[in-house]
Amino acid sequence: MAGLLLTNPAQRADALELRGRTHFLTVPTHTRLINYHKVAFEGGAVFYLLLDHPSGADAGLGGLDLKQIRGVHPAFYYGPIQPTAFLGHPRRRGSSVPVTANFSTHNRSVSIRFQKPVPPGSTVTVAFRVGINPPADLYTFSVSALPWGEQPVAQSVGVVQMGIDDIGSP
Repeated sequence: MAGLLLTNPAQRADALELRGRTHFLTVPTHTRLINYHKVAFEGGAVFYLLLDHPSGADAGLGGLDLKQIRGVHPAFYYGPIQPTAFLGHPRRRGSSVPVTANFSTHNRSVSIRFQKPVPPGSTVTVAFRVGINPPADLYTFSVSALPWGEQPVAQSVGVVQMGIDDIGSP
């Protein structure tokens, strides 16, 4: 028998809780990956992962999981880089969001966790200052979002891509 409980019933629900696990009511579905430096081994590279957290989510955003599913080398070629995060877009930054990241073996996946929930209705950007781009290729990642709360259930957001070109490419 499945039990359904909305936390804090006197106010807007913080999350949907089912069998002790938190879920989004509306899953984020719009994400993108931006790198303004697109040449292999180019310096000054920053990977920006943006996620639009819908106002109907009824749960703060607790984290993101990024898994590399294509690319000649790990995208974080020169090692794990602890990110920063903020509300807004790379060229329109809002307030900072405390964040930590754990990188898996060979840096092919990253678990990003926010230290406080990102509110529904906002765009959050996670910035990885990698310093130097990886080798030329098309880097593809699957993205999952986790609601804030106990035992969050990761839900797929989609796939993002980032092209890195050879020096001689147009």
